[in-house]
Amino acid sequence: MGRKFRIIDDDRSGSISYPEFEKLIGEHTLNWTSEQTKAVFDSFDKDKSGTISYDEFLGALRGEMNERRQQLVLQAFEVCRML
Repeated sequence: MGRKFRIIDDDRSGSISYPEFEKLIGEHTLNWTSEQTKAVFDSFDKDKSGTISYDEFLGALRGEMNERRQQLVLQAFEVCRML
């Protein structure tokens, strides 16, 4: 996912701007309207900064962690803390 993010980030700013996102959608021939593209971009841009950070990108693709995944992460941190 990191590689894809870097490919999308044409200007190497560390975040994806709307024009970069729009170009990505166009290159993948998804046939989205401008309104659909903007709506998806806005849903990725959680902090409403006008760009999509790597964390926002990953969060949008992965989704929220379910209870089982949250417990596994907490257990992993607990094990590391004990070391």
